[in-house]
Amino acid sequence: MRKMVVFLGILVLFGCEVREETSDKLTELFRNLDSEGSKVSVYQSWASAQQLPLIEKGKITFVLWDEKAEKVILESPLVKNKDKKLQMKRYKNTGLFYVSLALANEEIVDYSFIRFGSQSPNGRRIQDPHHPFIAYTKPIRSRVIMPGVKKGQLIISRIEPQNGLAARRIFIYLPSDYNLTTNRYPVIYMQDGQNLWDSPQANFGGWKVDTTLDRLIAQGKIDPVIVVGIENSSARAEEYVGFSAYYLCRFLCLLPMERTVSYQ
Repeated sequence: MRKMVVFLGILVLFGCEVREETSDKLTELFRNLDSEGSKVSVYQSWASAQQLPLIEKGKITFVLWDEKAEKVILESPLVKNKDKKLQMKRYKNTGLFYVSLALANEEIVDYSFIRFGSQSPNGRRIQDPHHPFIAYTKPIRSRVIMPGVKKGQLIISRIEPQNGLAARRIFIYLPSDYNLTTNRYPVIYMQDGQNLWDSPQANFGGWKVDTTLDRLIAQGKIDPVIVVGIENSSARAEEYVGFSAYYLCRFLCLLPMERTVSYQ
């Protein structure tokens, strides 16, 4: 052990670079960044050919390109310290931040990046721009489901105001094999999209559409489906009922308390 320390010290003394063991794909990126050309173009070309974060040799490698960031923190339960945070390494003077962590038997890895810069000196939490799938937690984080794990994945998109309707989020559930096949799937459209999922973020604990579908699909009781959940706005009553909640309440208050409705 002492000989190894001395050897490393000699390498540093003579200006030799000591590089930690990294994934093969990340090593390829380092090599490309060291060559001539636009660094950001090199990164974008490399990233477009990868499925990020990288999962290789029992490790998961998180990467982020941010030339304006002064430092980036990875926040994840996978980090084995009290606050679950770890500063990511910066590759030379480029915008590349990266960190690799060992995997054990995790089926799901949730994570966020916290970037620090001149416009966010106290840090700003962001999701992984290369990975669209999310954990519907508070705050919302990115989520990686390990290969072979039969769990659907959730994406959040957003639509802007149009045709008199307010802006809102769109939640999309994709079955576990969605990216592994070219199959076409039936689509279920559901209202109150923010409440559909098995999450403490949802009102009333959520309606558990995602975990219910995972179970039924795994049991072979239903075929895989896509679910599109459309979030309601603050004008929910007007959108769903067709007139103001105020007038709906006035109408209901006029009904006799003993009145019932029977269905044939």
